[in-house]
Amino acid sequence: MSSLPSRRHTLGVVLSVGAASLAPFDTANAETEYEKERLETVVVTGSRVETTALKALAPVQLIKGDALRATGASDLRRALSQVAPSYININSNGGALSKNVGGSSLRGLSGNQVLVLVNGKRRHGTSMINNSGGATLGSSAADLGLIPISAVERVEVLTDGAAAQYGSDAIAGVINVILKSASSGGSADVSYGEYNHEVSKVGNLGDAGATYTGGLNSGFALGENGGFANFSLSYLKTGDSHTVGPWKQPSQSIWQIYASPNDPREATANRNVPENYEVVPIQESTSFAYNIGLPLNDNLALYSFATYAPRTSEAKGSFRSETNATSNVITTPGGYSSRLQTKEEDLQLNVGIKAEDILGWSWDAGVSYGQNRADINILNTTNPSFGALLPLQNMHAGDLTFSESILSLSGQRAFDTGLFAAPLNVTIGTEYRYDQLELGPGEYYSYAGGGYRYPNDYPAVNLRGKLAGAGSAFLTGFSPQFAFNEARHNTAYYVDLAQKLTDKWDTGLAVRYEDYSDFGSAVAGKFSNRYQFNDQVAVRGTLSNGFRAPSLAEQNYQSATVQPVNDPITNTSYISYYYDTLRPDSPAAQALGAKKLKPEKSTNVSFGLVFTPTDRLSASVDVYQIDIRDRIFLTGAFNGFNNAAVAQALTSAGLTSQQQVRYFTNFGDTQTRGIEFKLDYDADYERYGRAHWALSYARNKNEVKSVDDPAVLSNAGLSLLDRERITLLEEALPQNIVRAALDWQLGKVQVQLTEHYYSKTRAVNNVLNRSQDSTTSDAFITDAAISYLVTDNIKATLGANNLFNKRPPNQPDTLASTINHEDPYANRNTPYGIGGGFYYARVSYDW
Repeated sequence: MSSLPSRRHTLGVVLSVGAASLAPFDTANAETEYEKERLETVVVTGSRVETTALKALAPVQLIKGDALRATGASDLRRALSQVAPSYININSNGGALSKNVGGSSLRGLSGNQVLVLVNGKRRHGTSMINNSGGATLGSSAADLGLIPISAVERVEVLTDGAAAQYGSDAIAGVINVILKSASSGGSADVSYGEYNHEVSKVGNLGDAGATYTGGLNSGFALGENGGFANFSLSYLKTGDSHTVGPWKQPSQSIWQIYASPNDPREATANRNVPENYEVVPIQESTSFAYNIGLPLNDNLALYSFATYAPRTSEAKGSFRSETNATSNVITTPGGYSSRLQTKEEDLQLNVGIKAEDILGWSWDAGVSYGQNRADINILNTTNPSFGALLPLQNMHAGDLTFSESILSLSGQRAFDTGLFAAPLNVTIGTEYRYDQLELGPGEYYSYAGGGYRYPNDYPAVNLRGKLAGAGSAFLTGFSPQFAFNEARHNTAYYVDLAQKLTDKWDTGLAVRYEDYSDFGSAVAGKFSNRYQFNDQVAVRGTLSNGFRAPSLAEQNYQSATVQPVNDPITNTSYISYYYDTLRPDSPAAQALGAKKLKPEKSTNVSFGLVFTPTDRLSASVDVYQIDIRDRIFLTGAFNGFNNAAVAQALTSAGLTSQQQVRYFTNFGDTQTRGIEFKLDYDADYERYGRAHWALSYARNKNEVKSVDDPAVLSNAGLSLLDRERITLLEEALPQNIVRAALDWQLGKVQVQLTEHYYSKTRAVNNVLNRSQDSTTSDAFITDAAISYLVTDNIKATLGANNLFNKRPPNQPDTLASTINHEDPYANRNTPYGIGGGFYYARVSYDW
């Protein structure tokens, strides 16, 4: 639903979970206002009727916008991961497009299984896909980082299956971003921060990820009947960082910077070279939002809200020395490093009208349009297959555009059935959605193969007589044969019933039917109950089934590089497409057992206890189980080089056997089990100030229950999921997360402390050698900030995220022969990143 307040109620201020940001307060009235804020805040996620977080039928976490901004994080996605117990921001450890795709996880599941709403309305996903690696492999979910953090009033995180209420994707839960709707006042803030220089400016390269942020928000009255117009602006700029040691000494030819093994420059060469181990991509973005509500009369009101964000991101590629098959001593002397640039434009626009009473029903009719477009460029690159003809330059590798259009209508009415003292609340609705994904090709030299062969007297001995690599270095551009423009539409109908059976027992039932143009229909249902034993103790539980439609990216994305191939029979080399990701409906994928993707189906069960022993203390604990059938994931690599069955399948489909391919598939079933605990306590120490204490614990365990291998793979001794893929699903994220937070205010001084605990994680580097796995041990991370109220309106803050500069361990020694750099060379599969401590200063002004 829109955040436009009705005449009957307005939404209050929200108490945050975690390190809440307390405003200056009047000691005499603080306790009353705080308790009212904490116990009476209305939530709009997971329920069609008015309720509060502690009285909701399913667990809802409330995070105040001030708490998010107080974290010192650069954007909403990163800020939310520092305060929401079950949400993790993931820094991709893959390459290619994955480096610029913002990843996240809720309850240990991918962002694909999480629905993002803004003011209760579905938000579109990104046009890009993580096709390379990390815990969010395959994700193309909505990117919270494109919503200006200055516009956020609060975030409501529903940690429960909700497909019956909201449709596809809401398997792990729902994140609902509520925009500010104040009709007066505003705020402005600026901040600057850097990562620890010893960790993120190794070799004096980069600027330690220097980060500038700015935010502006202001509200205005609109009309004379309580209308509002609220506008927000956020700016972010992050600099370059470098976290790895120098290029190794030339004991192997691949570690020579110069082509000739006897080049005298090698002894004095600067071996601190640019590398793809940045903390976060270099980035600059400006995001804008507005939220408008305008009553037309006592019955009708218009509403509209929108976000718009242009963003440029640059991810660094590997250093390529003169002995690399993508280099040339004439065009790339001394080696080079490319960058992947994505220039995004992201838009979300919602317009609607609400009616308080038409035929006895309240109505909400709306239309929304969302689009994410990404122009993909490779900076400082070349196509070495054209020899010395192409100097280092920038190349356009292609573009991706995803758009989503939605028409929706819902009605709500309370019926007196005569069976219970309270009325039956009925919500009905329908929704039409049209999705479209388009991939446009890159420029010719980004994907073409020129056929250049290194001469027999070439200075680099290892390259003599060989074909040079083809296509733009770092990421091969999309050729016209990979371009596509695919669309689908679906229609949904739903009914949601809420009934108070007694003054202690609340129940809810929701059913949703959706019909998709590409795979058919799906039905989801949810049954919820809550029973209040007394003023202090209540129980709640839900049983639901859900689904997730395969994304257009999973169904249509494919990629390849243009590579020199050696024919083992004729012993000749030639240029060929070397496929990386195949479309599931391609002949080669189907020859390897691929089938048309079908929706994931889930069953969610949860049970929880809520304790409110006093107005100052509340606690809740919820246990849950999520079973997902026909889970969609990217398979492991199938190699035609050393497997005759794979080679035969590839050649039968018209490809060369010298390929290593993979595809998206419904591989089988998974199960996620977990427990979430949350405690909040407000303490008044009188002359020693006031404090808010918070403790949260989230545990989840993911398990692959079955893998349905097609016969062509099982007969060849292969599986859809290799050890690396299973580890990504089961061990790439910490199974245990604990957060303990204190927010203490005394006079004009405010101190915030948060201690995070993350359990160990694992990443596979070689599926055949477990000793080469990268592991991170249990870690404690401390965040701290101290603020001083310079005036009643101006606050100055000094803070640190990861105060004690915890960095992940280096990659295992067993990988030394495959790594081009000396230590430090950190394991990137960590929930707290590889940058070490981040230290910042911020000034904010409220009016």
